[in-house]
Amino acid sequence: MLDSAPMDEGVKTLFGARLRALRTAKRWSAERAAQLLGLSRVYLYKLERGEIDVLLGTVERIAEVFDVDEFDLLIFPGASVRHDVVEQLRSMSEDALRGLQEFLVKTRGTASGPNQSAPLADMSQTAKD
Repeated sequence: MLDSAPMDEGVKTLFGARLRALRTAKRWSAERAAQLLGLSRVYLYKLERGEIDVLLGTVERIAEVFDVDEFDLLIFPGASVRHDVVEQLRSMSEDALRGLQEFLVKTRGTASGPNQSAPLADMSQTAKD
């Protein structure tokens, strides 16, 4: 059963490092962050050290408290070129992102073949419905 599969150890470690970086960027103590998240300090420490799996509900709460998208919690700079590019995109303005999106739409399919992102577009449309 897929639901019972544990998270990969590397992902847990990367997620924990991302969580710790967010907390320290806010200059919050673990105690303060745990209080805001509604978690025990011990549980937060275990998440930050990658010792335990994180539930999606907890990811949502972390995103809310730290004022980031859930997606941003799963981007790990240095893990791959894709992660590095997405990290760079996070710092771009909305206008720059729109310009990049328009460029990609215009050039899509010319270098990499047919429209390979159509399934993602379909998924995002379904999520909006």
